[in-house]
Amino acid sequence: MLPDDALAIYHAGPEVVVKTLCEFCDTIGSLENRINILENKIAKLLKNSSNSSKRPSSDDITKPKNKKMKKRGKRKIGGQPGHERHVRPPFSEDEIDKTHPYILTACPVCNGEVSILEAPPRIIQQMELLEIPIIKEEHCSYPVWCEKCQKIHPRRPWRKGFPGIFAESNREGESVSGSAIQ
Repeated sequence: MLPDDALAIYHAGPEVVVKTLCEFCDTIGSLENRINILENKIAKLLKNSSNSSKRPSSDDITKPKNKKMKKRGKRKIGGQPGHERHVRPPFSEDEIDKTHPYILTACPVCNGEVSILEAPPRIIQQMELLEIPIIKEEHCSYPVWCEKCQKIHPRRPWRKGFPGIFAESNREGESVSGSAIQ
């Protein structure tokens, strides 16, 4: 309503003013009712088993959970700065029953020629628990330099390009194995 409309109602007389005020009160009352109904609906929709006493089976599984509602800690997943790393000490050379060297013959990116670097290999030591005895094996993957790419390719034997390191003896029911990666 504009000020000119309000003045027109005022000049129309007290009956028109009272009638208009009563209509406004009715409109305000019905809008307040509507707001209350909508607020209750919103509260009901936001309730689930994680923020109320509702059982999980009553949750609406069709709508995705809002990831923003989940509070994240200050720390990232994984090792924390300043925390000492816990690793199993590697087996000594005389404890190793078998060593498997892996050397790339070609660049995995461009298939170019590679040369072996003087850097130490990435070592994964695996211990298999057979019936008796225990076999300890070492898999050594050497880093290589690609002349074509001008890149060093890391020592990751579990990636493509290497035979199944863990596949040979890890068939179900045959043995149990454990690994340590350096």
